[in-house]
Amino acid sequence: MPKSRLKYNSFILYTLGDPAGIGPEILTKALNKKLCDAIAHLVVGDLNVIKRYVSSHRLKFKVHTNFEHLELSPGVINVLNVDSDVKIHPGKPDEITGKLSYRYLKLGIEVIRKYPHRVKSLITLPVSKFHIRLAGYAFNGHTEFLQREFRVPRVEMIFLTPDFDVLLLTRHIPVKEVSKRIKKEDLVSRIIFVTDAYRRRFKLSPRIAVLGLNPHAGEGGFIGKEEEDILKPAIEKLRKNKLHIQGPFPADGFFRNYKQLKFHLIISCYHDQVLPLIKAIYPQSVNFTLGLPFLRFSPNHGPAFDIAGKDKADPSSLIQCIKYALKLNAG
Repeated sequence: MPKSRLKYNSFILYTLGDPAGIGPEILTKALNKKLCDAIAHLVVGDLNVIKRYVSSHRLKFKVHTNFEHLELSPGVINVLNVDSDVKIHPGKPDEITGKLSYRYLKLGIEVIRKYPHRVKSLITLPVSKFHIRLAGYAFNGHTEFLQREFRVPRVEMIFLTPDFDVLLLTRHIPVKEVSKRIKKEDLVSRIIFVTDAYRRRFKLSPRIAVLGLNPHAGEGGFIGKEEEDILKPAIEKLRKNKLHIQGPFPADGFFRNYKQLKFHLIISCYHDQVLPLIKAIYPQSVNFTLGLPFLRFSPNHGPAFDIAGKDKADPSSLIQCIKYALKLNAG
């Protein structure tokens, strides 16, 4: 039982993601009694889809049909029900599931705007960018979408692991565009922004490592000029600003000794430079958006349509999202 009503005046908000993906399954696996009792949870999504995964988890629900006067209950999953009147088939996404994904997200944003002081964190479950676009919406990803919706000048995609964090210099763009997007002054301002945010949010002045863009960090310019022309000058300028930053390091050998180097934050030049390693070694790693007026987390994986509905989905990343949401809001 709750110690006071005030404890449950705030809540963690979830958007269900693509209902044909593994979002509903990992949600019901993650929300055990201990986590449900720690804070109120509100899920924006289709109750019928969620209930499909509940039989073996003994979860209880409280259904809300609108969000004008939310009275959330602890110990249960509160659902802001978006009834689609459409049969959803696990593992079979289409234009309809893309439309529903977008609908859940837009309604979640309305909830945040209505209750900005009650929503302690937003956790977005996996969507398919392709199927949202198929439904007719311009959508490049949660990070960019939320930045636009809340009109903030800068956001950063950071992956949190038990040993270090990773900042992506470029996100969802073709590899051939990466070197064109990395600019010295932009790199400097972004790392200063992230460092300041870490000092405020985590009470930490991070030790930062920058990975090279090219093989062997360019071999002194022999395999590419970006390290000499962009990365090294940016690092030197940041050092003059008293930041603890080193690099550029050759990415292929960096992680052999990373624990000895004790860096807090690793700068990855492009999306797939570090993330394959992170997702393989740290299944509980978490996607965190820095720069929004609220905390936003997401599991480190996509909707995994190939295993949806087969009871194979691993909820560990989502569980870690919830733990981070509780920890950072308590701090």
